[in-house]
Amino acid sequence: MPEALVLRRSELALNGRQQKDCLHDSIQHVLGNETDSDAVAAAAVRAVESLMRELKPLVGGLATFALYARSLHLANASFERPAPTLQPSQEDFSSLRNDLSARSPEDARTASHALLRALVDLLASLIGQSLTDRMLRSAWGISNGTPPTKEIT
Repeated sequence: MPEALVLRRSELALNGRQQKDCLHDSIQHVLGNETDSDAVAAAAVRAVESLMRELKPLVGGLATFALYARSLHLANASFERPAPTLQPSQEDFSSLRNDLSARSPEDARTASHALLRALVDLLASLIGQSLTDRMLRSAWGISNGTPPTKEIT
């Protein structure tokens, strides 16, 4: 019996690693193959805005902003990010767009990926992976036949 339990735990760990890899692929898909900082910034802001629109009816405006602000804070640990200067009632991501546009294309992509990863990880920890996957499908235009945890071609 303990051997079966160990097997299940290792299967769960593998599934967790696979999910992280597939989330990386989904974020890369959303950001596209842009080589210009402005285009990377625009893609990142579109991804954040669309996810926030999906989330807002579920948790409300203040909680949505809190998740965004926390994601900026968490992304800051891996890559320098600006502090959020938005009011919770605003849906203005111009400071994010300006910050990303001012970076090199590679740095803009890295910072965008860190922010989106933090946002999705936070969301999954709060509402669960299944609901998060459904929200990502809707927000990011991922087809129902291809879950966000699968590679998108």
